[in-house]
Amino acid sequence: MHPRGTTFVWLFAYGFAAFSLRYLLPQPPFNTALLSARHPVLLPVHVGTAAVALATGPLQFIAAVRARRPQLHRWLGRTYVAAVLISGSAGLGLSPSMPDPVLRYVFGSLAATWLLVTAIAWGAALRRDFTAHRRWMIRSYSVTFAAITVRLAVPLIFIPMGGAHVMANPFSPSGVSVLSDASRLPFMTWPLNLVFAEWLIRRRHAPLAKAASSSV
Repeated sequence: MHPRGTTFVWLFAYGFAAFSLRYLLPQPPFNTALLSARHPVLLPVHVGTAAVALATGPLQFIAAVRARRPQLHRWLGRTYVAAVLISGSAGLGLSPSMPDPVLRYVFGSLAATWLLVTAIAWGAALRRDFTAHRRWMIRSYSVTFAAITVRLAVPLIFIPMGGAHVMANPFSPSGVSVLSDASRLPFMTWPLNLVFAEWLIRRRHAPLAKAASSSV
């Protein structure tokens, strides 16, 4: 990845991980009042472990750590996988409580995909197939990073609309149970992260594949 892209990931990953810790306070933010009331334990578990995944994920991609501190790399990987498994499972438990029926599917599929790609990445590491492991870890962290890109999508979608659409809060205790199609859009952008991950994987591994084919 380009150095600017790496800086973007690191800044937003650690900034958002720190910012999300406010959900662990005794008085949660208003915009999650409904979920907090229904799931006073599950929500902070989901958010807290997601913050751990956001923070430990970038460290997995530092080549110097993998080469010089393999034991540290393995423990960071175990921490990341454990955080994803806990947070993703909690996310599956939270998704049926979404007031909007479409978002129940959106968040449920996000959590299920997160668990699946991370489990595959971990399995590849156990088999010592490190090429596949790196590829699946890129996919895994792209889904982890959806916690950030979904929120960044809000102004990107609504500013061009000239303020004609107001972003509805899907977690509001106001009793609104169905969102407008426009209000759902930012939450439905998370698969684009996987599209970007596939592009990045092909871009990174294409030179290696070309070199291997030319040597045959």
